[in-house]
Amino acid sequence: MCPVERVLNLRIVELNGPVPCRNPVVTVGTFDGVHVGHQAVLEALRYHASAQSAESAVVTFDPHPRQVIAPDRAPPLLTTVDERAWRIEEAGIDVLAVVAFDHGVRSLEPSDFVLEYLVGYLSASAVVLGHDHGFGRDRSGDVDTLERLGETHGFGVHSVAATDVGGEPVSSTRIRRTIASGDLDIARPLLGGGYPVVGEVVPGDRRGRQIGFPTANVQVDTSTKLMPRPGVYAGRAVTAGGTFDAVVNFGSRPTFDGAAQRFEAHLLDFEGDLYGTKLKLELVHRLRDEAKFESLTQLIHQITTDVDKARALLGRHDLSTRR
Repeated sequence: MCPVERVLNLRIVELNGPVPCRNPVVTVGTFDGVHVGHQAVLEALRYHASAQSAESAVVTFDPHPRQVIAPDRAPPLLTTVDERAWRIEEAGIDVLAVVAFDHGVRSLEPSDFVLEYLVGYLSASAVVLGHDHGFGRDRSGDVDTLERLGETHGFGVHSVAATDVGGEPVSSTRIRRTIASGDLDIARPLLGGGYPVVGEVVPGDRRGRQIGFPTANVQVDTSTKLMPRPGVYAGRAVTAGGTFDAVVNFGSRPTFDGAAQRFEAHLLDFEGDLYGTKLKLELVHRLRDEAKFESLTQLIHQITTDVDKARALLGRHDLSTRR
């Protein structure tokens, strides 16, 4: 469960009691991946909140409900809570309210969930929901359920149509397949940008610095998050000081020790110390597989090529991180 904190302009709260919000318009969901279908809901949320001079609030769950209901069949996450917060903040939302999902929450009937969380804790003035979204016990609540509850408790309801890309509905399941294969060119239009990875920068062995390409070693929980196909990626890194193009390696560094898989990011044109900070990475395009080089000279030559390719690719309009 994430602690109460503030990330830039987004307030993050644990939803276990009343939360001070200005006449909030609310949506509910796991928002795993915060893909373009989710973004359509968030856009509608902002619109309706703005129209009534209200705050916008997203209610999400941690852990993911499937990790509680069927842990042995739960798919890996596209986004951790930190990564969801990053994307939801980018969408201009005011509040992210995190419900600690457990079997007690799972067992709540739709009416009880709405009464406790949306009415009791948030005093929602309106609720925005995807047209096929289910909530409450066994996902038995739907938009019709919500409209009936809204008449009783005095909040409005707005539904949002599904989003299609390439003639198919966008879903987290569809995106997982493309991330696992490393095909970010297919994943990017579904995500509305690159694949997000957020983690703390921890000390490494400084080998990158020794060969002229210092890297940030980003610690990521690989136990629940979907890892991309190992390889070298063009991407972007967001620091407290700004956003930088980057070359990101995910893998075991076969030229050196073949250790456990890790993320290492070389930020282009960056100078500074990132140790102990949270670094936001966005993987935009897969450059190549990992490879073992026979000499440092060969490795340096390849990294130089990777940097040149990343600069060129990231400068293209169609590889923009956010549309």
